[in-house]
Amino acid sequence: MSDFLAFKLFLRVAQSDSFTRAGGELCLSQPSVSRTIASLEEEVDVPLPVRNTRVVILTKSGVDYLASIEPMFKGFEVAQQAARGTEEKTRVQRIGAPTSIAIREVISRLAEFIVRLRDSLWIIWPKAGAMYKRSSIQGFLPC
Repeated sequence: MSDFLAFKLFLRVAQSDSFTRAGGELCLSQPSVSRTIASLEEEVDVPLPVRNTRVVILTKSGVDYLASIEPMFKGFEVAQQAARGTEEKTRVQRIGAPTSIAIREVISRLAEFIVRLRDSLWIIWPKAGAMYKRSSIQGFLPC
């Protein structure tokens, strides 16, 4: 695992006071989070959080370490936002489900999803293979 991801994970653990929540935010399991933090502790040669079954508490060294890396990450986030501001944001959300579940669960929630995404939504109908882009003026247009 990269040092960058380990730092980011340490920040999430410190913010959430939980390995499970921090892992959930980054799509990692709790054991993976624990191993990564343990590896980071080995690298810096000091214990960073104190673990128990209910909460994670940073040690004095952990607080100092957090204070050192937090500004670096804030600068990185600003740089990422600046870079994203120059290009169109894209993200693919795939939904695979049996027809009966798709009709009952997905389609009933699709309108709310479309409203939230506004002009950035593309819909691909797998059976027909057709792509449609949402247009605020004319509804869905073939691409």
